[in-house]
Amino acid sequence: FSFMEELGYDQCEMFRKGRFRPATFWKSAKCELSDPPVHRDRTLLTSFKLKGDWGKDEMDERRWYVLNCHLQAGKQAKRRLRQIHDGVGAAVKLAKR
Repeated sequence: FSFMEELGYDQCEMFRKGRFRPATFWKSAKCELSDPPVHRDRTLLTSFKLKGDWGKDEMDERRWYVLNCHLQAGKQAKRRLRQIHDGVGAAVKLAKR
């Protein structure tokens, strides 16, 4: 994903190397990670908060979450459901901190 860095984006990607892996990109001039990324089964959860002039409004002090998923293909519907369930559950848990 080095081409995204050339365009001025920061990144976080799954720790496992492979052809398909979730990744999140953002402009560090506008926002920053508010918590360390959370890795699950083919999912990557990142949380952000605005910074600088972008975060002056009190509504902008809230965090938001991005859940990137590479769902399991084939006849593994239960695994796909678990991947989404675990990822959303991790976001809810992180938001309650």
